[in-house]
Amino acid sequence: MFFKRYRPAFLLLVGIWLLNPVDHFAQDPLIISRLDQEPVFDGNLFEPAWEQKEAHQLIMCLPNSGEPATERSEFKIGYTDQYLYYAAFNYDREPGKIQASSKIRDEMNLNNDWCGLCLDVFNDYENALNFSTSPVALRLDFQILNDGESTGKMFPFNKDWNALWEVKTTTTAQGWFAEFRIPLSTLRYQLVDNKATMGLAAYRYVARYSEWYTYPEISNQWGFFSWAKVSRYRKAEMKDVPSINPLYFSPYILGGFQAVSHLNDQGSAYEAKNTWKRSAGMDIKYGVAKNLTLDLTVNTDFAQAEADDQKINLTRYSLFFPEKRQFFMERANVFDFSFGEEGQFFYSRRIGLYEGQQVPIWGGGRITGRAGKWDLGGMSLQTGRLEDDSGNQMLGTENHSVLRIRRKVSLNKNSYVGFMGNSRIGNNNDYYAGLGADAILNLKGDTYLKLAWAQTADSSTENALSMNQARNKLFLEKRSYEGFSYGIGFERAGEGYNPEMGFEFRNNFTKLSHKLGYGMISPRDSPVARQLFSVSGAYYFRNRDRSLETVEIIPSYNLTTKNSAYLSIYPKYIYDDVQNGFSLSDKISIAPGQYHNAGFSGYYYSSKERMYGAGLIVYIGSYYGGWRNSFSLFQTLSLQSTWRLNLQYYFYRIDFKSLDQVYLSHLVRFKLTYMYSTKLSASSYVQYNSLTNGVYINARIRYNPREGNDLYLVYNDALNTSRYQYDPVLPDSNLRAILVKYTHTFRIR
Repeated sequence: MFFKRYRPAFLLLVGIWLLNPVDHFAQDPLIISRLDQEPVFDGNLFEPAWEQKEAHQLIMCLPNSGEPATERSEFKIGYTDQYLYYAAFNYDREPGKIQASSKIRDEMNLNNDWCGLCLDVFNDYENALNFSTSPVALRLDFQILNDGESTGKMFPFNKDWNALWEVKTTTTAQGWFAEFRIPLSTLRYQLVDNKATMGLAAYRYVARYSEWYTYPEISNQWGFFSWAKVSRYRKAEMKDVPSINPLYFSPYILGGFQAVSHLNDQGSAYEAKNTWKRSAGMDIKYGVAKNLTLDLTVNTDFAQAEADDQKINLTRYSLFFPEKRQFFMERANVFDFSFGEEGQFFYSRRIGLYEGQQVPIWGGGRITGRAGKWDLGGMSLQTGRLEDDSGNQMLGTENHSVLRIRRKVSLNKNSYVGFMGNSRIGNNNDYYAGLGADAILNLKGDTYLKLAWAQTADSSTENALSMNQARNKLFLEKRSYEGFSYGIGFERAGEGYNPEMGFEFRNNFTKLSHKLGYGMISPRDSPVARQLFSVSGAYYFRNRDRSLETVEIIPSYNLTTKNSAYLSIYPKYIYDDVQNGFSLSDKISIAPGQYHNAGFSGYYYSSKERMYGAGLIVYIGSYYGGWRNSFSLFQTLSLQSTWRLNLQYYFYRIDFKSLDQVYLSHLVRFKLTYMYSTKLSASSYVQYNSLTNGVYINARIRYNPREGNDLYLVYNDALNTSRYQYDPVLPDSNLRAILVKYTHTFRIR
C-alpha cells in the first residue's frame, strides 16, 4: 500500500537522482590569483603586497540597489601557500562618525559598521561561510543558510558556527581598513583539475546610513536579506591552489564546584549535595581527504555555552530551543532536514540533553564534506548514563547516529535532492530508526517546490512501512519580496510518526496552508524602504476522523524605513478545537471545547543604527475563553564599545471571568556586557520567571588571546524567590556552580 501510494513521487525522485547536475553562470568567473609576496599582516593595506592587485568596487544593495555606494568601498583578494587574504578598503569622508559598539566575538549589531567576505565553498548556491569584522577587529563568522531565505521566525543564519581565522584593522583620516587572513584549511573547498571554484560576495554595512554595499551587484528585490542571496554570488576560481587538510588538537581541562539541592530521605528539608568537578577531554579536527573533515570528541563538555533563554509557553505544544553547542556547528547546514516551522527530522539537542539535564557524552565523531558531487554528513556519538539525585538511573547508555547525503540535480543550479537516516540504540534492545528523503527544486526564476518525506520506527513498531509511521510535505512557493509572492502547501504526519532524533510540535495531523503577499520597494527619495502586504492561512485536520482541529488566518502589513526602523501589524484569528485540555498554571486549566481566538498584534523596533534601540510587541484579544493583554519590551544601550545593556520584559495577563481567575506572568531578561577588548570580556545574564519564582544567573568571563585558545570562568545559579510559600521551605539555590575551563588548540596544519 505504501509503495503504491508513493510510486509516482518515488519514480520522480529516482529520475532526478540519475540526472547529472549542470552549472549555470551568468558571467565569467572572478580569478583569484596568487599574491607575489606575503602581506605584512597588520591591517595596513597600503603596502607593496597589495599594490599590484586589482581593486573591485562595491555597489549599493540596500536600500536603493544599483546606485553607487555613498562611501567609496572596494576590496582586493589573493592567496598564498597557506592563507586566503582579503583586504577591505572602507573609505569614509567623515571617519569621526564610524561606529563600533561591540568587542564581543560573534555579536552582530546594526549600530556597528561592518565589512565581510562570503564564500559558497562547495558551490551549492544555497549555503555560504561568512567572515566579517568591524572597525575594532571584532571577529564575526556564521553560516548563511537556505539561500538567505528566512523561514517564518527563523533567520537564515547559523551564528554559532566558529572557524579559525584572523583579522587586523586600522582607522585613518581616509576611513577604516581590514585585512583578513583565513587558513586555506579552514575553507575546505573542492579541487577539480587543480582548481577551486566557489561563489563569492563581499559586503560593507555603514551604520549611520543603514546602507549595505555588495560585490557583485545584488538586487534588493528579496528584502533585507538580499545581500545574503547565495545564488546571486559571483563565481570565483583559484588555480593551482594547494589542498591543505586541517589537523587541530584541542584538549581542555575543567575544574570547579557544584552544589545541588534535594529533599532529604524524610522529605522534611532540602539539603545541598556538594561536589568538586574535575574533567578533561579533547576535540580533534582532521582532514581525512581533500574535501572531507573528521571531528572527533572525547568526554565532550559544553560548560562555556550560554544559558538558554527562559520562555513563557501559552500554547499546548512543546517549546523549541536552538542548538548552541560548538561541536554540532561545523557545516550544520548539511544535517538540516526540516519540515518548516512544524518540525525537524533531525534535532541535535536530542543528543546529550534529557529533560533539561546534561547527559554525559563519552565520545564520538562526525564527518562532513564533499565526495565528488555528493555533500556528505555523518555523526555517531555515545552518551553515558544519567542518574537522579538519589542515584537511580534515569537514562541508560545510548548510541546516536545520523547520516546525510545531498546532491545537486540538473534542473538548475538551485535544485538538490537529499537523503537522511538517523538512529538511537539503547539498552535491552531498545532502538529507534528513521529514514527520509527531501528535495528543493527551483522550477523557474523565484519559484521553488519543496518535497520532504520521512519514516520512523522503534522497537515496538509492527509495520515500519505503514502510512501511520510517515511524515511528508509538499510546498510550492515564489520567493520574492518585490511584487507578488505566494505559497501553497500540504503536510501530513501519521499517528505512529515519532522522530526521537527530531522535533515535532504536533502529531497525527494533515495540514493545508497558503500565503499571498505583495511587496513594494520604495523610490530613492522616500523615507520608507519597503512595504509588504500579506495574508497567510493554515488548516489542520485530525487524521483519525478528518475533523477540523485548528485554523489560523493572519493578515499582516510590514514597513521598513530607510534608517531600518521596522513596523509590523498583524491581526490574528485562530480557531482551535481542543479535545484534551491543558494547564497554564496550578490553578488555571483550559477545558476541552471549541475556541475562537481573535486579536490584534503589533511589533515596532526603532532604528538599529543608533546606540540606543527599543522595541515593543503587543497583543490584545481573546484567548481560550479569556481576554489577553500582553506586551514585550526590548531595550539596548551601547556605551561606546565598552559597555552594553540589554533589557527584555515580557508581561502576560489573561482574565478568565468565567473561571473567576486571572493568569499573570512576568519574565525579565537582563544582560550586562563589559568589553575590555576583543580578547577579554565579561557578561552577566540574569533572568527572572514569575511562573517558576526563580532567578537564573549565567555569568561568564572569557579570555581569548588567540583563536582556538579560550579561558572561561563561569558562574551559574538558580535562585528561589518565594521560598517560604512551600513546605518544606525551598533552598536559596537549586543549583549553584563555579567552573573554570581552559581549551588550547594545537594547529598542526
